[in-house]
Amino acid sequence: MESYRLKNCNRWLMLLAALLLSGAVAGCGSESAATSAVPEPAPVHQPMEGIPAPAQIDRTKVAKLAEIQKKLSSHFDELHKTYSIQVLLIGSGAEEVMMTIRSVNDVEKKITEEEVERIRQSLFAYAGETFPLKLEVRHCCTGSGDVTGKIKKIENERVLIVDETKKNGNTDDPVAVWVTLTEDGIVTKKGSGEKLSFDKLAEGQQVKAWSTGIMLQSYPGKTSAVKIEITDS
Repeated sequence: MESYRLKNCNRWLMLLAALLLSGAVAGCGSESAATSAVPEPAPVHQPMEGIPAPAQIDRTKVAKLAEIQKKLSSHFDELHKTYSIQVLLIGSGAEEVMMTIRSVNDVEKKITEEEVERIRQSLFAYAGETFPLKLEVRHCCTGSGDVTGKIKKIENERVLIVDETKKNGNTDDPVAVWVTLTEDGIVTKKGSGEKLSFDKLAEGQQVKAWSTGIMLQSYPGKTSAVKIEITDS
């Protein structure tokens, strides 16, 4: 009997010690241990302006727009020959098909509203129906340019343009971009309408370039330009 009482007492002491230990851990443990026992609220899906929440997306419409995008992609050569344009970007979402175009051969030519409307009607004809379409035109070449700085290196028909006045993100490195001319790209000198050959570019020249709008986010960055202008006097 005494042995039974001793074993029973030991069992209660062990249980009491375990309870005291668990209380000490809960009160004195790390913040992560204390908060891990509290269930986190489920994330709230709050749609951005103009973007439907996942539950509101019409997946049939999404599939339809993706099918239209695929149809249009097979007509890029025809668009190029008919309107002297290049499709830079095309995509589809929940509400519309998006396309960005630019003028080719004469890169500085402005595409008129009438031309844009004719292109729009051709796209509807290619698709065999009208559809929500956001058609944007990327014009060249006004403003300060997409890439500015000095040419630091020239190799393999491309130039490395470095802007020592700007930092690359949060680093101490200057903004630097490798720039390649498009097939119809031009080189000019500020104040002159003359078109120059690529070999007129030289290290140390101050230049600005207008890109196709597509930049690879490496370091240095990489882009294609439709125009490089030498800004040195």
